Amino acid sequence: MNNTLYTFVWNSSIDLPDKYNTTVYIRIIPHDNIGSGTPSQIGPFTVDNKAPVFLTPPTIEVTDTTAWINWTVNESAEASVWYGFTQITPILTTETIGSSGSTFQSVQLTSLQPGRDYTFIINSTDPQGNKNSSDPTTYTFKTEIRIYLYKGWNMISFPPYFLIGGTIPNTLISIAGQYDAVQAYYPNDPGDPWKHYREGKPYGNDLLDLDEVHGFWIHMRNDSVLIPDHEDPTTDIFFPGYTTVLLQRGWNFVGYPSVTNRNVVDALLGVPYDMVQTYDAASGQWLSYDPGGYSLDNLSQMEMGKGYWIHLTSNFHMWDVDYI
Repeated sequence: MNNTLYTFVWNSSIDLPDKYNTTVYIRIIPHDNIGSGTPSQIGPFTVDNKAPVFLTPPTIEVTDTTAWINWTVNESAEASVWYGFTQITPILTTETIGSSGSTFQSVQLTSLQPGRDYTFIINSTDPQGNKNSSDPTTYTFKTEIRIYLYKGWNMISFPPYFLIGGTIPNTLISIAGQYDAVQAYYPNDPGDPWKHYREGKPYGNDLLDLDEVHGFWIHMRNDSVLIPDHEDPTTDIFFPGYTTVLLQRGWNFVGYPSVTNRNVVDALLGVPYDMVQTYDAASGQWLSYDPGGYSLDNLSQMEMGKGYWIHLTSNFHMWDVDYI
């Protein structure tokens, strides 16, 4: 009726098919009992009810604790990533917001656990709130395990599910040419407990492979970083969640097959020992801890990638080391 204000509500997402940055006009034709009035037109309006389109799949760069995820879309958008540990049914519990206002989408994930498999989805949301998300089972990455080595002798160990069974040169391929000797101590061979591998030695090497339960001395020609080829054991339904290290009376040179650093007391809870030692190649110092308090303790925690001497006071003990 005359002098009556009518409000027209238009929902572009319902009233129009998907449009990206499309110019539209609205034409209004009034009607009353007599007939149609004079048409009028309002606009133009820019309609964008279509989510950003992924132009490239994500590229991923990882270290031991970080991941950079990049992809491109067809319009300026805000980037985000949902991620979580890989499992049969991924549960993506954490969101990280990245770049905004660009077609180049970039998100940096931090504080990740080393040696773990992650599943993630990428999200791009344009200024109008239209959001595109990838399939939750499409993208994965694995963080590295990094063992920092220094010129001279280093005491190291390996995680479970690394390249076990391969030759020593294959296992140490990431530091090829940077080391020249590896040693291990096997107390169950009292006649010849020290085993050796020397690079380029034509015969006489009696250390044939590396494992996750022993510690190893490795002699470096230069500072370097060992990145063992490694699988996340938690993705194996048969992995019990820990690795058993057999300890015998006296000195044992063992590994610490875990990606979680722990206080020495907590890590060796239940183990009958009176001394644990390691060599810190970065500082050139021996570090030790004894539960009786008879020495100046300067070893506070056990760390992934390091080897340890443990002096056992009983005949033997099965030490279960949790991976996480």
